[in-house]
Amino acid sequence: MINEILSTPEFLPQNFNIDCLSKNSIELLYYYRFGLFLDIIKEKIASKTAEIHHNSLVTGLIKGTGIANLYINEDGTYKCKQARNFYVKSMRVYRAYSVHKEFSRVLAQIVCARKVSTDKLLKIKNDETFERFVKELIPVVVRNFKHNFDSLKLFEKSVKIENLISTEIENKIIDEVLRFIKNPSQPIKKENNSNPLLKKLLDRELQ
Repeated sequence: MINEILSTPEFLPQNFNIDCLSKNSIELLYYYRFGLFLDIIKEKIASKTAEIHHNSLVTGLIKGTGIANLYINEDGTYKCKQARNFYVKSMRVYRAYSVHKEFSRVLAQIVCARKVSTDKLLKIKNDETFERFVKELIPVVVRNFKHNFDSLKLFEKSVKIENLISTEIENKIIDEVLRFIKNPSQPIKKENNSNPLLKKLLDRELQ
C-alpha cells in the first residue's frame, strides 16, 4: 500500500474528467476532500478548542459538519459507529495523501489507486500505528516527486473545496461545530444536509 501511494502514473488522459476515475478512486477523492475540509475547520477553531477533550472535538465535528445526518435514525438519533468510521476514513485518506503538497499530485495518486482503499486505511489498527505509517511516506515523497500533470488542471478546479463551498456556509458549519463541542449530547436536527461537500461526486453509491 505504501508503494502505491508513492507511485505516480507515467501519463494521464488528455481530456481528464470524473468519468476517468474508478469507483475506488472516486471514493478516495470524496473522503480526501472531506478530510481536507475537516482539517481546515480544525485549524480555524484551534484557538477555541485547545483545552477541549478529544472525544468532544470529534463529536462536534461529526455533528456540526453534517456527517451524523448521513446516518440519522427515524427518532433523530444517529448511527454513531458508522458516522465515526466516516470521520476516521476522511481524516486518514487526507493524512495519507496530503504527504503530497500539491493537489495535482494527490489527484494523480488517487487516479491510479488500486490497492489503497478507504476500508484498508480504516482497518489500520489505531491512530498511533497510522501516524507511523504516514511518517514512512514523508521522506520518500520529499526525495522523489517532481511530476507535473497538465491534464489535471481543469479537473482540479472542479473538485477543489474552495470552489464548492461559500464562506457563509463554512462559517455556519463552524458555528454548529462549536455548538456541539460545547454540548456534545445535543440532538441533531432531522433535516436535509446543507454541506455541499457531502454530496456524491457522481451518482454512484459510496459505502
